[in-house]
Amino acid sequence: MPADTKPIREFQSGVLRHIEASDPTLPVPRLIPTLAGHDEFSVSNRDGEGFFGSLVSFLQGDPAAARPSTRQRRINFGRTLAQLDDALAGYTHPSDRRVLCWDLMHAAQLLDIVGVIEDSALRRSVAHFLERFDVEVRPQVEPLRTQIIHNDANNNNLLLNPSDSDSVSGIIDFGDMVRAPLVNEVAVCASYELHGDADPIGCILDVIEGYAQRIPLFENEIRHVFDLVLARLAIRLLITNWRAQRYPDNRPYILRNTLPARHAFELLASVPSQK
Repeated sequence: MPADTKPIREFQSGVLRHIEASDPTLPVPRLIPTLAGHDEFSVSNRDGEGFFGSLVSFLQGDPAAARPSTRQRRINFGRTLAQLDDALAGYTHPSDRRVLCWDLMHAAQLLDIVGVIEDSALRRSVAHFLERFDVEVRPQVEPLRTQIIHNDANNNNLLLNPSDSDSVSGIIDFGDMVRAPLVNEVAVCASYELHGDADPIGCILDVIEGYAQRIPLFENEIRHVFDLVLARLAIRLLITNWRAQRYPDNRPYILRNTLPARHAFELLASVPSQK
């Protein structure tokens, strides 16, 4: 389903309204209705092409990508996402089961575009992992607890308090929401917190620790976090390289974060315990 259909827009606005009602303390954008009381408005350009828009409140804060990752921030990320998922629990919408390329449960479908990765060793590694993931991991994860999740808690969508670089001041961009295993929320966030020489396992455990302070994870969920993090990294590598190939004029911008993702993928893929 295209990203900007009326059902998808209603899904997003419905989630924001639900969060506002179920947990007003969550730092998420608030929908500001039009004078007519609607959640969206429409405008047309001079060629008659129509566009839809919504007005939301502004959230103060700096993107986490601009700050170095710390253990306390990772714990806070996990705890805040658990608070968000707590607020989303029980909410349903007809569009929440849409097929999305960023949904970890559909990662193996991207094997069709693995050729966009130019480096042959990396290409083989990504393909091998996704094949194993689809056979060994996905069937075990799909039956686990599911609900609507944010699904894109990357370090540009999590804002930090300017006066406290470890404190979350905002969660933005609800465009990739989907009904999926709850543990995927933890894995997506953790995949963006693997930087430099930091211990990758320790970083992942920090996010799990924070999340579990609000929503304890079961053993059969925790055991798959490692592979789910790898799946998100593989998806990032494939989609960004595909987009760079499709939009060559914008290649440098599209690939700006690919090197850290590759480093994290290769580092995790080399850890014996995940095989």
